[in-house]
Amino acid sequence: MDVPTEQTAYHEAGHAIGHICIGNTFTKISIVPGEDYDGVVTWNLWADFDPDVQTDVQTIRRAKRWIVSSWSGPIAESLYTKSNPTGSDEDYQRVFKMGHYLSGSPEEAGDDLDCAYKKIKKMLQSNWSAIESLVQELHDKKTMTYHAVKKTVEPLLTMPSKSFLDSLFIDDEK
Repeated sequence: MDVPTEQTAYHEAGHAIGHICIGNTFTKISIVPGEDYDGVVTWNLWADFDPDVQTDVQTIRRAKRWIVSSWSGPIAESLYTKSNPTGSDEDYQRVFKMGHYLSGSPEEAGDDLDCAYKKIKKMLQSNWSAIESLVQELHDKKTMTYHAVKKTVEPLLTMPSKSFLDSLFIDDEK
């Protein structure tokens, strides 16, 4: 732990913006350290979610949403620090678990997640002013609700296209 507060703020702001951009809600965002975290965005992790049993279109979209919301924190942190993020093992575990599930194999997951990484990074870059605005608010308030965050960032957001999730694993550069 012991990640600098500024770095934590960018990480958590990335998660929050990722959630909002794909239509997820969350309970709160906080940069107040806890026993086993430096900051947190609390959200429904879909405790009943079992992609090995559920294989419908809604489950596939849910898994992609999980990838976007989980990876947005580390990616925003790396954009801020211009280096690899720290303290995000749980985020990576969620991303790779869902990537493997959606792709069918670790090999295919690597290529698909490369595409997803690029698209999530681009989404966050296009919303950098919203991230920075949220970081400033977090410095003052430390903890914010979903509705307070949305009110702060909504005027600054550039929402991804409606096909964003559906095309998450499609390499647009090929």
